[in-house]
Amino acid sequence: MLVHSVCGYRSNTDGWNDGWTNTDYRARNLVKGVKREPFRGFSEWHVRATRQILRVENTPNGQAVALRVATSKLLDLFNAAGIAAGPLIPVPSSQTIASGGDYTGARLARAVSGILQDVVATPVLYFDAPQPRAHDGGARRWQDVLPHLRGNTDGIRSPAILIDDVMTSGGHLRACARYLQARGIEVQHAFVVGRTVWQRPAEMFSIPAEHLML
Repeated sequence: MLVHSVCGYRSNTDGWNDGWTNTDYRARNLVKGVKREPFRGFSEWHVRATRQILRVENTPNGQAVALRVATSKLLDLFNAAGIAAGPLIPVPSSQTIASGGDYTGARLARAVSGILQDVVATPVLYFDAPQPRAHDGGARRWQDVLPHLRGNTDGIRSPAILIDDVMTSGGHLRACARYLQARGIEVQHAFVVGRTVWQRPAEMFSIPAEHLML
């Protein structure tokens, strides 16, 4: 499975020797805004076509702007990967215990499918019970996640596409891909807004696609 990332997401505990740069904050604010998590400050984004200046900040409007910016950049990644159709399945949040819902992955899937009409948001995966949150030391290994996944995959055609807000270890992406694979649904591509990084990448907003072994 090939994972495409909008930007690097600087980890809280890292060994970087230099301070935070504007680009670090810009990427982090985008991810935090998409996830609807609080953050300080703001970031501005320029829309060349209309000469608008959009502000990602810790407000409902700023969060909507973050989703808009992230969606635009995800669309660029979809186009670069040559993907214009298929079921787009969001990775469920740790608290998603029924299909559908308004968790981050589902919002991203709806936003993308609202523009790419042949890419269909398909929020069918969920957990059998609330799971430990990642920042509370939640499970990161796919072997721990997979037994708790549920979802009605009847009628979903292959290949499917996965989408999530952040990839750190890749455990949740692997678990979802394996769950689908066991039901005859191949997953070749996954898309995330942020890729957790522990060392500064060459370009924070140009993270190379990477293969996750299933």
